[in-house]
Amino acid sequence: MTGNSHKTFEVKSARLRIRRGSDRNVGHYEEFNVEYEDGDSVLDGLVRLRHGAAPDLAFQFSCFNANVCKECVMMIGGTIDYACIAKLRPGLTQLDPVPDQPVLRDLLVDSREVDQKGSKLRHRIGSISEKRRSPKSRDKVVGKAE
Repeated sequence: MTGNSHKTFEVKSARLRIRRGSDRNVGHYEEFNVEYEDGDSVLDGLVRLRHGAAPDLAFQFSCFNANVCKECVMMIGGTIDYACIAKLRPGLTQLDPVPDQPVLRDLLVDSREVDQKGSKLRHRIGSISEKRRSPKSRDKVVGKAE
C-alpha cells in the first residue's frame, strides 16, 4: 500500500473565560487560550489547562466524556450544561459555577447542596443533554447512570 495513511487533524484555538475564586460575589474572571481538535469537549479543555496554564483550577468530574457521573455540570456560555458533552468552539466561551449553589472554588460547587435538593437540577440538565446525543450514544448511557 502506498500513500499517506495518517489522518491529519486541524488544531484550533478556543478562549475560555473562567470564573475564579472561592466567593461568588468577590471572584474574578481569567481568560485562557486552549488548543483543541474537532470533537473535543469543554472538559477536555479544562483538563488541558490543569496540566498546563492553570494547575490550580478547581472543577469536578469522575467519568470522562461519558455523561455518567453528572459531576461536571456548570454554566457554559450562559447555559447550564455538562462540560463532558459541551464542545469547544472557536472564540470566547464563558464558564461559571452552577448558579444558586455554594462555590467552593472556581467552577467547583458544593455538590452536597445539589444532592440535598434532589435530582431536579440533574433532570433539567439531563433532558437538555439527551436531546443533543445521538440515539445510539443515548442508549449506551441510559440505565448506567442511575
